[in-house]
Amino acid sequence: MEPIDDILGRLKRMECPAGEVADRVRTMLAEYEAVAETEIAVFRERSLDRDGTQGYVARFPRNQNGLGLAVLTESGMDDYVAKVVDAYLL
Repeated sequence: MEPIDDILGRLKRMECPAGEVADRVRTMLAEYEAVAETEIAVFRERSLDRDGTQGYVARFPRNQNGLGLAVLTESGMDDYVAKVVDAYLL
């Protein structure tokens, strides 16, 4: 399995408190990219929202061509837990 496929697979299985999505994505990508978490930007991207999901975008420091990663999450009934429903390269 290619490393990026591994990280996408791990992200697609992620569940965490809704307020920790960006931090958890940043932590996983830091492990994959072998860089400091502070060098990875993860931010909420409302233009990716669809059918009740919330979109996030991650940008890596080594990616000079502007590519990134999109993560779509869905909140549980109590809006406390967020579950990743999709993750893909931009």
